Amino acid sequence: SVANVHEGFFLELQRVLPHVRKWVEGYIEGTQGLFGIPSYWKLVFTGHSLGASLAILAATLAEAEGWSRTPDAVIAFGAPRLADKALSDWWESRNLCGKLLRVAVHNDVITWMPFVEPLQLMDIVTYCFENVMSCIGQLANGPKELHPSDRWAHVCPKSEFLVPGSMKGINSQMEDFSLLGGVLAHLIGNTLFGYAFGVVNSDIPQKDAYCGLRRDLFPAPNCTSTEELNDVVCFGLSHDPNGTSAKACNKNCCDDEYCSVWQFMRNGQCWRGRSHQCTSFH
Repeated sequence: SVANVHEGFFLELQRVLPHVRKWVEGYIEGTQGLFGIPSYWKLVFTGHSLGASLAILAATLAEAEGWSRTPDAVIAFGAPRLADKALSDWWESRNLCGKLLRVAVHNDVITWMPFVEPLQLMDIVTYCFENVMSCIGQLANGPKELHPSDRWAHVCPKSEFLVPGSMKGINSQMEDFSLLGGVLAHLIGNTLFGYAFGVVNSDIPQKDAYCGLRRDLFPAPNCTSTEELNDVVCFGLSHDPNGTSAKACNKNCCDDEYCSVWQFMRNGQCWRGRSHQCTSFH
């Protein structure tokens, strides 16, 4: 089958891929990889944003072209959708998805990109010229539903690992909509939001055996409620039998470094943990 890859990502890859292959296989032709990377090293392709796209595409070509050494793992942070579904099908058909880990911060807008096709964009621009006030209102309040382009898809959808974010932004339910927050959620170098925040506040440090990731690398924030929601239920939480009051439920969540949401129900039960699926009920 033939996969359609985003031209911009593919052209950027051509600038760096020859250097990567020389480094992997050895610079001197005919030496059978004698001067390549040692065989006992783990070879990991990784990157953030554009770099994440290049890491996935480089791994794709390494497999397709039969490099003498292919990556043992690919770790992509904040990867946009870089091709159509055919590329994902190709990875799955060769059982490569087990090598890929796509880390995504909740509300990161870039993980939904490319968002619209050129013709769709022209329709949006035309609509905004003809309906200025309505368009401004939608930008301010956010659309009711998310309709990303069907042309683009993530490679190996099940390889995504969602980490918490601390910003409003863009998500599939279009809750907490914020264009600015969606951009800030994509950044990697600030421990208050984005990928630095998401990684150290996720389960990743518990499984890290190489990088020494831990939450105390950054100053511990005060445990405060950033938003209180009434008549809202969050799914995916765990029951805490020791949270016998709202105050106790709150404290237990604060004492648990991996707890970001708690709710004390009218029936006296405490539920807490992580959730990105909260909805109003009546």
